[in-house]
Amino acid sequence: LGIEWGECVSKFFDFEGVWGFEEGSCQMARAKRPAEVGMWLQRGRKWYLLPSILLVGTRDDHESFVGRWWTWYTSLQPPERVLIGTTLSRPESADWSGMVAMHGTNGLLQVMGVLSWWGDKLLKKRDGPEWGEWIAAVEDITWVLDELMDSGEIGL
Repeated sequence: LGIEWGECVSKFFDFEGVWGFEEGSCQMARAKRPAEVGMWLQRGRKWYLLPSILLVGTRDDHESFVGRWWTWYTSLQPPERVLIGTTLSRPESADWSGMVAMHGTNGLLQVMGVLSWWGDKLLKKRDGPEWGEWIAAVEDITWVLDELMDSGEIGL
């Protein structure tokens, strides 16, 4: 899926490794989670039973998968990260205590899993706006993982 994805996965493994690849105690918000994510989780996160994404769309289309994904993902962020247009801010400091606990199978692995099958669906459309939306999501979670690792809150 590209260099950006490789860097993101590497940082995700660093994050999980700090926790010893153990289960976390957090339950991620379901209220705004796209239905496709819930279906994937109910199927046991099986890679051969991925849900269909009928309308990929963009983040400003709240009925599309991408719009619903960004709504869910935004709801997981600390309050210091605010939407500026359709982009999440990147504050110099934030309270990462809620997200830092999102490790294990019920944590950020959900976000990474969805990014994986969302990106895979777009492999043949790398030059379109939908690919740009996916790259923006990958770059944002990569930034978040860096912030979590630098927060000083891991392992507390």
